[in-house]
Amino acid sequence: MSSYMSAAWLDLVPGADAETVLTLFREQFEEGFATQTPDGTRLEVHVFSVGYARLGALCAELVAEGGPGRRAFVVLDHDEFGGEVVALAPGGRVYHFYIYPRDEETGEACTDEGGPALDDVPALSAPEPSDEPGAVLAGPVARERLARLYEVPLDRVEEADRRAADAHESLGIIGVPFEPWLDALGIEWSEA
Repeated sequence: MSSYMSAAWLDLVPGADAETVLTLFREQFEEGFATQTPDGTRLEVHVFSVGYARLGALCAELVAEGGPGRRAFVVLDHDEFGGEVVALAPGGRVYHFYIYPRDEETGEACTDEGGPALDDVPALSAPEPSDEPGAVLAGPVARERLARLYEVPLDRVEEADRRAADAHESLGIIGVPFEPWLDALGIEWSEA
């Protein structure tokens, strides 16, 4: 079974009309679901169709200056070709990590079979050198910005990055590769 899908958690600015944004998501994506928290401040969207990768671009538009979103956390599951984790704030990407599949014999990242889909969204800081090929925008500055954006201790984000070293082992299992970041940011994956 294929696990191509995407999910996003969009936190709205005060006064934003959650129903209008939910309607937009439902009109854009036929296969999936969109829900909101009881207080209407967070929307959760899952897309299970061919256009699943468009969810990240739409969230970037909604979080743009003057938009209804104040931040978004997006995951893209590219099945056996990898996974992508992106945090968005007004102005662009705060954090971006790509989970590459690994060669079973060497443990090396298989970077020739896939790659980031959201690297065209502007970054709010320069990429930092890393030995990890998936660290698109995931160095110390990006981790600090992610912790501030989600108002969590920095050590939780750093622990997510350490746990992410094994995320490739669960590629193809819906949701599991993204657990380190969801746990760190206190984001729950609903069962809807």
